[in-house]
Amino acid sequence: MKKIMQYSRKKFEKLDNEKKIRTINMFIEAVYNCWDESEERERMLSELDNCLSYLQDSSGSEMRDITRLLGDLQHGSRDTFLQATAHFLARYGRDYRDQDLLPVAGKQERTVRQVPLYAILHNLRSAFNVGSIIRTSECLGIRKIFMTGYSPTPSNSKVRKTAMSTESRILWEKREDIFLVMNELKESEGVEVIALETTPEACPLHRAKIEKPAVLIVGNEAFGLSEEVLIRADKILEISLSGWKESLNVGVAYGMACYEILRQWNLLDNGKED
Repeated sequence: MKKIMQYSRKKFEKLDNEKKIRTINMFIEAVYNCWDESEERERMLSELDNCLSYLQDSSGSEMRDITRLLGDLQHGSRDTFLQATAHFLARYGRDYRDQDLLPVAGKQERTVRQVPLYAILHNLRSAFNVGSIIRTSECLGIRKIFMTGYSPTPSNSKVRKTAMSTESRILWEKREDIFLVMNELKESEGVEVIALETTPEACPLHRAKIEKPAVLIVGNEAFGLSEEVLIRADKILEISLSGWKESLNVGVAYGMACYEILRQWNLLDNGKED
């Protein structure tokens, strides 16, 4: 952890209000990051307490509001500290990205395994959705992803940001013609072609028997998959819903479908079959 400076009353009071808030944020984050190091944690807590005591004499209403939000900080458990700082962070904390909150210390390389499932992302318009699907696919061991039509690829910075480096750990390919990809996978791999779409002809996902290997196709967020694609699919599956909204986010639906397929194939236990 990088060294964090100490603040005397004189040094702290010279800061403008924005920098005072950033400093308190810095100490709160430091406490979280070094919680398991008791000596360093107590040092950061002491610095945080000092800064808050300097604010109590502040003439500004916003600064006094900060001391009210944080109240009497309890140093007992991590959850207690989280609860005590939650209101402050909701109002003044920085906007975290997902990767900012994931632990990285002590992370070990895992054995990568692949499952006999391919994916086609056809005419997706959202880079966020593509990145999310890539991340899900890598986590589940999907063999390869094809981005067809105008679906964005990891060359898009927004896709990479959401994929969180998983785009470099999974096979993917950009192709224009979805029908060529479907035919090639059927001829070379003998896949069953599964279209995930809500139509009157669709079978509920949890009732379908899915053959192995397979390719799962998801389509445009607004318009879904075209009739031409659905006609060429071996199965059309849908996720049964009970709520007012009749559709799921495509990334969420994709993850649910992949998980159900791997559950049927008994490939959720580190890729080992029962």
